[in-house]
Amino acid sequence: CAILTPVQNVELGTYSLADFQSRVVRRGAKVPFNITLDCPQQTSLEFSFSGEHPVGTVTGFIANCETSGCAKEVGVKLLDNSGNRAVNTQGTYSAAVTLTGKQSYLYYANIEPQTTAAAMGAGKIDTSVIFNIRMN
Repeated sequence: CAILTPVQNVELGTYSLADFQSRVVRRGAKVPFNITLDCPQQTSLEFSFSGEHPVGTVTGFIANCETSGCAKEVGVKLLDNSGNRAVNTQGTYSAAVTLTGKQSYLYYANIEPQTTAAAMGAGKIDTSVIFNIRMN
């Protein structure tokens, strides 16, 4: 199988810290992205995602950068194709799906406050998650 979208840069938008603090915005908009594969013969696939997942955060949460200029107490949440269910970001493989030919798998990502009592701080969101595909 060929991975036709090996690198994704997902632009999650720009938000005001004041909007999060006042609860006008509770989380960022869900932004869709696809992982596209092309398998010339029938292949069983399993997906896993690995990202920095802080202790005590919800499933699917990926930590933000920690250097100067990075937003504090906020990260990114990875969601499945429904946009409603969090995807495990700790390396667990999904149930197998069978593919023959070209197929795109839809996911969503959005900015989300970390589930701690600490105050959010303004800055950039810069994080990553690695996707792995096991093929049989």
